[in-house]
Amino acid sequence: ASRRIFRRDPALVIASHDSTDPHRVEEFRHPSEFPKDVAQLFIEAESISVEFGLTWYQNLIDTVYSDNLGIRFFVLRRDSLPVAVLPLLISQNWRGKQAQALANFYSALYAPVLAPTLKAIELVPLLNAIRTAHGPFASFKFSPMDPQSQSYRRLLNALRSAGMVPFQFFCFGNWYETVRQPWADYLAARDGALRNTIKRMGKKFAADGGMVEIVQGGDDLSRAIADYEIVYASSWKMPEPFPAFMPGLVRACAQRGWLRLGLARLKD
Repeated sequence: ASRRIFRRDPALVIASHDSTDPHRVEEFRHPSEFPKDVAQLFIEAESISVEFGLTWYQNLIDTVYSDNLGIRFFVLRRDSLPVAVLPLLISQNWRGKQAQALANFYSALYAPVLAPTLKAIELVPLLNAIRTAHGPFASFKFSPMDPQSQSYRRLLNALRSAGMVPFQFFCFGNWYETVRQPWADYLAARDGALRNTIKRMGKKFAADGGMVEIVQGGDDLSRAIADYEIVYASSWKMPEPFPAFMPGLVRACAQRGWLRLGLARLKD
């Protein structure tokens, strides 16, 4: 006697073309469903921004969108290899069906995950497959994106090539400083008055019974998260609408070796 074992593939193929077309489109609902080659694409994207990687999306979905049935990761394959992933949130309101970037107010940056060799025109089969499988859509909205990035330009050109009329708009600005040198060198390059202020106030803080602690993980992590939440609750900030997001992000960063959670204590 023989037995056949049938395995359910979590990927749903929503567009498969004839043998002359090398493209195929699949959809997934959670990063835990990704095959290794799709996960690898996110690992490479994470080197550009933390918010393009699996760690970010897993925490965002599990703590913010855990009950949302509109989460979709659309994967474009070329010659069986994944070359693009478009993370989207599909919803319905009085205007009709909407497709928007899988991002919210916690997200400082969004972008489709694209292989470096991918051309804008190759995204057209992906967009058409999404519209065919889940449309008609009243609108697509992709934000917040970096207008200077290649992914932005490629997506914009792909939307036009697919027959859509995209409108560009200002979302918000990100101000940051790229720091590549060690802290001591960075501090030495600051203004003398600033360095003196840091030194003077640091001594006063220590004399008053103050202590600064940097937590990166380990046994102190749960206590540090609890202390963070105590300070947050005592601050002027509004309560978090998704209270599990920040602790989840802190734990995820600790697992990846990214975490630097600073706590200032005054007399314990």
